[in-house]
Amino acid sequence: MKGILHLILATPGSSAHKYLFSAIEPNSSNKSLILCPKDGAAQNATISNFWEWDDKDFKFTIARETEFEEWILFLSNDLEVADQIEATLRLLALYPDLSLGRVLVFLDSEKLAHKQDLYLWLDGCSHFADAICYTNRKNTNSKHIQDCINRYSSMRYPLETYVLNKKTLPISSLLNPVARRISHVFDPLDLLDKNESIESDPYLERHANGERVRKIPLIFSRSG
Repeated sequence: MKGILHLILATPGSSAHKYLFSAIEPNSSNKSLILCPKDGAAQNATISNFWEWDDKDFKFTIARETEFEEWILFLSNDLEVADQIEATLRLLALYPDLSLGRVLVFLDSEKLAHKQDLYLWLDGCSHFADAICYTNRKNTNSKHIQDCINRYSSMRYPLETYVLNKKTLPISSLLNPVARRISHVFDPLDLLDKNESIESDPYLERHANGERVRKIPLIFSRSG
């Protein structure tokens, strides 16, 4: 593998797959590949490439021999976000010519008002994210969207904000590989402060018993 890898964290109902597929597929010269969890609810007829969870790593096979320049990997809502972040780090270490582009959160705005514990999940995801994309905006949820935007602005998160409509997706801006995330786990090790390490990231750090110090809840798991 070589090229740029983008990670997608998406709530159910966010239409993230539809947005990205419709933006990328018409331009086949992009040589982009979308990978989705095989057992996830995101399967549909337009996406034919899936990954499986093999112990602690992503496992997938690419049927056609094409040198893809861009890889879009959807993370699973049934697996710990932190475990998948660590699997991504191992994937990047395994393929030196593969670099991380963007980490994007696609959020169904209806869930801002109706999903209990949403911010416990969203705070953790936003820690790793470069941008939040709000979908399904309505007059009834516009205040909740603005409250969410204000929340991360007040917390001084440098991530970008996109309120998407059904007609357009600013794909060039979304996938522009400029880091806007709080977390430094994807930074080159020589750029980290001497007191920083991947293991000390607040959402990757573990207690002596192996449990995460701060755990991102699986609020969208199908088994939850």
